[in-house]
Amino acid sequence: MNLIELFLLAAIWGASFLFMRVATPEFGPIALIALRVGIAALVLIPALRAAEARQQFRARWWPLFIVGLTNSAIPFCLLAYSTLYLNAGLDSVLNATTPLWAALIAATLFQSPMMRGQLPGLLLGLIGVVILVWDTLSAGIQGATPAIAAALLATLFYGFAVNYSKRRLAGIRPLVVAFGSQFFASIVLIPLALLSWPRHSVMPLTWLCVAALGMLCTGFAYVLFFRLVEHVGAAYAASVTFLIPLFGVAWGALFLDEKITPRILIGCVIILVGTALATRKLRLAWCVVRKRAFRACPADRPGSRAPGAIASHLPCGDTFMSEQNNASTLRPFAYVLAVQDLDRSAAYFRDVLGFREEWADASDWRLVSRGQVRIMLGSCPGALAPSAIGDHSYFGYMEVDDVDALHEELVQKGARILQPPMDRPYAMREFVVATPEGHRFVIGQTLARN
Repeated sequence: MNLIELFLLAAIWGASFLFMRVATPEFGPIALIALRVGIAALVLIPALRAAEARQQFRARWWPLFIVGLTNSAIPFCLLAYSTLYLNAGLDSVLNATTPLWAALIAATLFQSPMMRGQLPGLLLGLIGVVILVWDTLSAGIQGATPAIAAALLATLFYGFAVNYSKRRLAGIRPLVVAFGSQFFASIVLIPLALLSWPRHSVMPLTWLCVAALGMLCTGFAYVLFFRLVEHVGAAYAASVTFLIPLFGVAWGALFLDEKITPRILIGCVIILVGTALATRKLRLAWCVVRKRAFRACPADRPGSRAPGAIASHLPCGDTFMSEQNNASTLRPFAYVLAVQDLDRSAAYFRDVLGFREEWADASDWRLVSRGQVRIMLGSCPGALAPSAIGDHSYFGYMEVDDVDALHEELVQKGARILQPPMDRPYAMREFVVATPEGHRFVIGQTLARN
């Protein structure tokens, strides 16, 4: 079901370029986008039903205004303008460069260290852009050059908004951010739209495109996106970036007879590979290779180590970090968790989080381990639910070699991710995992300082 929703979201967002390509010539960029964000804001009004949501909206109105400006009002108008001169498919591929600029802005404006492999990804993505637009530029099409620049400038604004919202809107309900951004974008654009409103009658088909842009491609799409984030994590939901160009190109060819040239396909592939490197998505493939090596590791075979000993699996590919034991260091320990459903909790640690069951004590205890992390699960059917103790439900902090690779691994297995990987000011990159009963722990990676 999650995969179906991911493809549905990609199809919807890919269609937005088709709708803009049809509607922009009649409405103009500003009037069209004013309608789009205004309709979307109306669709998303239910996000403020809860008192907490309304309080968050009032308390963070200025950051929401900035995000509305940089993530909706300006980039939407720029992309709409570009569709006056560029094919919908080409526009959708250029839009896929957003993660490239997000990574670059994070490193330059927000002092977030660039990880290994990200710079080659940025360079490769830029090469893909050149290949993609070469035919259009060399054809001498009037208005093509500023249109391409507008599309890339839009993705630059998106990249800024991603980084700004991470720092200024952390902890705010996602749908509050979605509504707030569309609301403030409407406030900015509606007065401008009144000045540029078309004086001729607009065709019914164009009005349908406007309605689809606002209700489907913005309002409903935001709800669907954050539903995916809630169910399978932000990393999985963000992979829609790699699917949108496929649908954008396909819709353009199917409904507008746009040509799909070999250069477009090559440029698209190079951009997506560069984006995958810049956002470290290709680390997942490396993680899979490491996991296979781990399975073949002699240290993991039964009988290869003394009973009760915890060996370091890092040379064989396990992601959890080890600590060398000596007389002056604490030896590996075990967290102890009281769980209401022992079988369910043990299965979650084993099948989802990749732990192994070391031993079981009848129906009362289970010891699970991964690397040098051990957790004792005790059966306590009448125990207080972790959700009832707030932040005290955090029970541990674990360090890894590659936090993004492990995050991707856990997402693919259906782990409950409360917070995606984020860079912290204390030189750590962390994400938060929860158990089915609500116990929470943080997994982090030390970042190299410049």
